[in-house]
Amino acid sequence: MFDYLERIRRKPLEVRRRIAFGSAVTITVLIVLVWIGTLLTPEPEIVMRAVDEQSPMQAIGESTKALISDIREVWGGMRETFSGVSEVYTATSSAAAAGAVSE
Repeated sequence: MFDYLERIRRKPLEVRRRIAFGSAVTITVLIVLVWIGTLLTPEPEIVMRAVDEQSPMQAIGESTKALISDIREVWGGMRETFSGVSEVYTATSSAAAAGAVSE
């Protein structure tokens, strides 16, 4: 590439001007072709929001309600699990205390 540029630099001024003009025209034509190509491509259809679609605040409200419902469900399951553990612990402690008293 540098050798090619050096050869062009050694040419007479008039030849260099023609090469510069030709390069500028070529680059300009390429840019115009790309620009026209983008103008001719069909635009994607604009999808309008349906009337029954939720607003962002309604969506946030429903998501929050669902989250609270899920937390209550998990909390209820945890409470049942730990209440069973509590009953076993109470029964074991009572049995141990009864055994210690009878000895």
